[in-house]
Amino acid sequence: MRDTSKLDWMVPVDEWDQFRRHVESQFGVAEGYLGREAELAMKQYIDADGYARVETLVDRLVSAAGRSPDHASEKIKSDLASQEPTRIGIRVGTILKEEFCAYVDEHTDYNYGVALARALNVYRDGGRSRRVEDKLDRVVDDAESMLGELNNDSDDSLSSVQRKTIAICHDVGESFTDAVLNESIHNIAAEGPKASDPTLEKYRDLVIDRLDYERHPNNEELWISRDQAEEIAPDETPAECRRSVDLLDTDEMKRRLIYTVGRRALATSSKDVTLPERELRQEVFDDEISRPTMHEVMQAAAEHFGIGTGKPDRQQVLRLNLTELEIDHPDMARTIRHFANADGDSKLADSGETTLGSYGGGQQPSALTDGGTVAD
Repeated sequence: MRDTSKLDWMVPVDEWDQFRRHVESQFGVAEGYLGREAELAMKQYIDADGYARVETLVDRLVSAAGRSPDHASEKIKSDLASQEPTRIGIRVGTILKEEFCAYVDEHTDYNYGVALARALNVYRDGGRSRRVEDKLDRVVDDAESMLGELNNDSDDSLSSVQRKTIAICHDVGESFTDAVLNESIHNIAAEGPKASDPTLEKYRDLVIDRLDYERHPNNEELWISRDQAEEIAPDETPAECRRSVDLLDTDEMKRRLIYTVGRRALATSSKDVTLPERELRQEVFDDEISRPTMHEVMQAAAEHFGIGTGKPDRQQVLRLNLTELEIDHPDMARTIRHFANADGDSKLADSGETTLGSYGGGQQPSALTDGGTVAD
């Protein structure tokens, strides 16, 4: 019979409840499976699942393709230690328990319950198998194209731009400044002595997208991996609210708008704010997008129940009611609440009450509950 030991640990209750629901969704019931699934999470957390070397080899392949091996995943909540705990009583292998405790003691500052919660969090997100699959997905097209180089008749071989992009990715190193990136583009991609401004911009975007890099949260001149930025950035800050505006697509800009305005709404007693387009463009997007783009982003946000737009007194406004938003979009509301706990200065962090009446005649948003526009 296998030797097992009881985990008589205090684990953050929110994470434990989510883990139970995850197990129930997989097997129909939680009882009889909690210990087994927790063991798998613990093994992956301490690299004892037998697949750590596989992931290391995949990382080498990803790097060889000029991409970053870092896995862009949702940052584990750093407030686990402050959450209300619950005592668990599952049983796991005795040897695994000892190895897990030794790993936590040597490599972390967490107690065993918090460390287990972090392991469960990663496991629920797909764990190592998802990380490896995501990394391979990022390079499989490159591999097919590179093999296509062996066949001159292939339409799938790498283009000159792709080859230069990969070469630049290798040349700039693991982190780099704008100056280093520009110099590499000059040396590798320029048609003449120096690359033109459009060429610099083109290859900068290609390199940053390929590496999945973003600007350092505390140094706008430095580019680092997204995983590194998540570690450095204030806790719970969404990636959309941290990344440079010029790197965001329309959907990411929409989420940035919802999260920042939602954080403002959370700070009010009514959980309801209305803000003008001009302030949103300046404070949320650093005045780096055009008015037509701002209006497009506002309309995209207004498709969500609890958000509406209007034009009282001839100025475009956006209204967000957090209570209503949470009905259809609890994940967004949860992100907003986590964002509100982030350290550092916040855009639109003012807690003053702001209503539609502040921007023209006290008109009411007749279509807000449909996620539509407010009455003009």
